[in-house]
Amino acid sequence: MPIYDELNDNEKNQIKINAKRNIEYAMYTLEIDILLEKAKSKPDLEKISIMENEIAEKENQILALGNVL
Repeated sequence: MPIYDELNDNEKNQIKINAKRNIEYAMYTLEIDILLEKAKSKPDLEKISIMENEIAEKENQILALGNVL
């Protein structure tokens, strides 16, 4: 890992927490989008599948962040 002379541990942790929070916001937005798509008279199953895959990718991103938190 690079050396960060100007960031202390608290600042680094805050950045990681904010990154995780942003990912969780995106995941929750995708869940709402899935809910809304399923509520349509003709839901686009491919679109739902893509959004579910995006959620899975974001879960993996959170796991990767957990390894450095």
